[in-house]
Amino acid sequence: MRQFDKFYWIGFFFVKLGVFINMNFFTTQFSLSPSLFTILIIIVSLVFYQSLSISVSAARDKYKIKAPATTGNENFERAYRTHLNFMENLVIFLPLVLIAGIKFDTSFWYIGACALWLIGKIVFSIAYSKGFSDKLKIGANVVSLVGVLTLFALAVLVLF
Repeated sequence: MRQFDKFYWIGFFFVKLGVFINMNFFTTQFSLSPSLFTILIIIVSLVFYQSLSISVSAARDKYKIKAPATTGNENFERAYRTHLNFMENLVIFLPLVLIAGIKFDTSFWYIGACALWLIGKIVFSIAYSKGFSDKLKIGANVVSLVGVLTLFALAVLVLF
């Protein structure tokens, strides 16, 4: 099979898939440039992530934990796990923000979901690193979960 034939069949498949999902999917004009709110929420998320990274470095210095080690003082471990938890969730959040923002960047649901996730993660990070009650940490995680699930639903709706 020649190279051209492979590309032809791949394109044919995606056109048929587009017709199956929605007749206008490939002809609908989407704005792929992110809105001001989308850019702002990404910047705030990354700035907070960087601040958690700095707090881990400060905790390493304060509690004399050498670089490859990730255990030692309980307060250092909390700062380290808070940073990792935020990073793990950021990997899911950022693509959803960009995908859902293609179509819903001015929607109440989009803005609310982004705000819920970010507020929930900030409250969880502070509560976990300071050793606050488990109820506060669970509540903050539920708030951020509602936000990310709403963003997931909006990202799926971009297809339709």
